[in-house]
Amino acid sequence: MTTRQCISMRMKATSWRNNFENSIALPSEFERNESFSKRLRRLRIAKQISVAKVSSALEISESTYREWELGRHIRGEPYVPLAELLGVSLNELMTGQRTLNAELLKGLQEIGNIVERLKCQL
Repeated sequence: MTTRQCISMRMKATSWRNNFENSIALPSEFERNESFSKRLRRLRIAKQISVAKVSSALEISESTYREWELGRHIRGEPYVPLAELLGVSLNELMTGQRTLNAELLKGLQEIGNIVERLKCQL
């Protein structure tokens, strides 16, 4: 393997590591302990989505959605479409805990392959 190829592999590994570190923002103590209704509001505001847009997408009234953000009981099962609309996994919506996505796992596998190739050169 040439020096150029070796440098290229190191750059790829560094790029994936940086992407990994930037995308794995573990929930803070506050986020782990916040209520579902507060998490719902925080996620909506973070995505800059209005109450009107959420309620329209879920085909519910704005007042119903506002009640959810105030802690009222949610009837039915709007959780999957709600998670998709807010751009989070169902797990994050329900628990506040983020999970690794498939793209990130693929990147980790590529880093492992690069590391193995580099080890062979030593």
